[in-house]
Amino acid sequence: MVGGGFAGMAVAARLAKLGHTVTLHEAGEHLGGSLAPLAQDGFRWDRHASTLTLPAVLRDLFRKSGRPLEAELDLTFCSPGRRHVFEGRAVLDLPFGSRAGQVEALAELIDAKAAMAWTSHLDALGDVWEVLRRRTLDVPFAGRVAFDRDAWRTLQPRRSLRRTAHMVSRDERLRSLLVDRHRLAGQEPRGLPGSCTVVEHVERSFGRWQPAGGMGCVVEAISARLSTRRVDVRLGSPVLDLSYAGNRVAGVVLAGGEQTPADVVVWTAPHRPGRLTSTEHAQSEAAPAARTYLGLHEADLPELPAEVFLHGDPLVLVRTGGQAPPGHQAWTVEHQPDDEDVVLTMARRGIDVRTAVVARSTSTPAEVVDERGASGAGIRWRGYRSGLRRPVPITPIDHLYRIGADVHPGPGLVAAGLAVAQVAEAVGRA
Repeated sequence: MVGGGFAGMAVAARLAKLGHTVTLHEAGEHLGGSLAPLAQDGFRWDRHASTLTLPAVLRDLFRKSGRPLEAELDLTFCSPGRRHVFEGRAVLDLPFGSRAGQVEALAELIDAKAAMAWTSHLDALGDVWEVLRRRTLDVPFAGRVAFDRDAWRTLQPRRSLRRTAHMVSRDERLRSLLVDRHRLAGQEPRGLPGSCTVVEHVERSFGRWQPAGGMGCVVEAISARLSTRRVDVRLGSPVLDLSYAGNRVAGVVLAGGEQTPADVVVWTAPHRPGRLTSTEHAQSEAAPAARTYLGLHEADLPELPAEVFLHGDPLVLVRTGGQAPPGHQAWTVEHQPDDEDVVLTMARRGIDVRTAVVARSTSTPAEVVDERGASGAGIRWRGYRSGLRRPVPITPIDHLYRIGADVHPGPGLVAAGLAVAQVAEAVGRA
């Protein structure tokens, strides 16, 4: 395995359970990659998402690498699923896992017509989800040939997210629910296919879940699983490239020039190995949001759910799930870069924590990319063809597999978990 982030750890644990002798090379001095928390002044902040949907992906990983998830981690259902604050400080607590609950919440904030427009759109996305799940997530994605005429018509790939949002409703708040999460992730609504709104259907159906203690506890649990499965973890061991025997991978080339043989290599590091760089279609990366990490005194804080999305200019997403010393909280704030201090922006939108800040750290989008070595936001979509050109985990080189934010199924813990399952199935038992 090359790379000790979530994907590298997860696939190492699964392949070891399948009887393979596994060595994991990580360039840094700790495992977890971007899933590992940022620690400072007694606080531990989740650097990216602090919640996840489709917890079955995580359950599948733990079940197929050893003890079940419930024996290792506590997952809490997020209720409400997410709070949305619009211009004028109008608040929507959008429930997940409840169709009727969403209708009621939207009807109360806007009107019954808007609520039904939203619900009808999400209902129709059920067919989109089935196409994507059966043809691109449960099995390795084969490209355009994966979709017959009916499936292609269901996806309507030429219809952009921008057009889809305008078709759903004239209400700007409803449109922002569909569009703003993608804008914060560095995407343009004109470049994304409207089918990407399937994420709203998935959240309504399966909800969002928060690991007790933050995402760092997921890293710790999988690290323990690696030990149980006797994976040889080598920290401070950067891999520069691969060695080959014809069109088959033969091993890895370490920083010192040493070549280590391997029958199978799974590459999860942010940079691509040399031969793949020349064979994969080059696509630009999406710019991630800036991050501001706030350590806050609890006595002066409003009570907030796990996620609060502040719509408007700039976009701001507050995640409250970090770990903190007694009497304090750790919030991770993702936000578009702006001349105004994000803490002041939050205060203008109704979340005033100016007097509660006791610790703070900020990473610009460029620094977020530098910390990881690549953009964790994945590719920048420029129409539906971007999705067809995205590389897949099973590479053209025999016995070489790759998982990453720019690789299908895409960025994020759930997408990586789905890719891990595909790779484990493809490699099979020792």
